[in-house]
Amino acid sequence: MLIGDERVTAIIKEVWAQLPPPARIESVHRQSEDVFSSHVFLLIDLLECETNERVYGSLVVALGNCATVR
Repeated sequence: MLIGDERVTAIIKEVWAQLPPPARIESVHRQSEDVFSSHVFLLIDLLECETNERVYGSLVVALGNCATVR
């Protein structure tokens, strides 16, 4: 997810729906020193279809963290 490889985006989206909320929250807490546009777009796509309030909040925080990476 963090490497920014668009070739795995579809796979991540498929697996995402099968993960329980705690696993989804943990996966978005991972950070990298580099931010790729594909990672940001993936987070936005996941945010648009997320129904769990806690996971939604974690996605929002992850997006905000992308803006603060140097």
